[in-house]
Amino acid sequence: MSATIGHPAALKRLAAAHPEASKAKAVAMVTIPSTSIWAGAKGIERGTSYVLALFPTRLVLLQPGRRRTPQTLLAEFPRKSYRIADVGQDLLNLTFAVVLPYGQMQVRMGRRGPWAVNEQVLEALVASAATAERSSQGRAPLQAAGDVGVETATAVAEAEARGRDDLILAAFPDRVLLLDRTHTNHVPTTPVAQFDKGARPVSVVDEGRKHVDLTFGEDAVRIRRYGEDRIDGMVLDAVLAMNG
Repeated sequence: MSATIGHPAALKRLAAAHPEASKAKAVAMVTIPSTSIWAGAKGIERGTSYVLALFPTRLVLLQPGRRRTPQTLLAEFPRKSYRIADVGQDLLNLTFAVVLPYGQMQVRMGRRGPWAVNEQVLEALVASAATAERSSQGRAPLQAAGDVGVETATAVAEAEARGRDDLILAAFPDRVLLLDRTHTNHVPTTPVAQFDKGARPVSVVDEGRKHVDLTFGEDAVRIRRYGEDRIDGMVLDAVLAMNG
């Protein structure tokens, strides 16, 4: 088996964080300047370093802790579910986007001095995604979490419903999904609930400073406000668009 490509610091963090570290093809320490996807119970945080590892069948994002815990795994993207795009570089960094059917994640990793090995890591990522894309041509479209086809979420917010306060509400052009926030590692799973556009009336019951209470027919859903009128308004508009 060929050795994993990566800076020694990244290799060390991977070994501590993943039980099958030796099977990785490439690994790097990265930061995520921006993202439109949710990963982990708290989401992806700006300014935090993560471990990004390429395995033969998946791309994995890990917390770089010294001890392995259930929270170490942030996201696991199955091969053929993502593409690598917008590759760029400056004097200090390499940048690219991991593009999924339901959003994308901007990634930055160093390229100065010993970190120049990350250029090989990026080459491995691009090659793996390109191979997967070619092999999927003519077959079924990419699938996203919750068995959603190739479409992009128009809004996302933390939510409470059905006696649970650990949900993510994701609005798509033709449906709203409620997803388990503690299972947002992007391996396809069945949503907690799905509300198709026009299937049942969506109404605002109450608007508070920190939340909005809605009903989808008989289902009561509370979504969190984030304190920015533009964002909160766009989320509510996307949900109410389910009325058709």
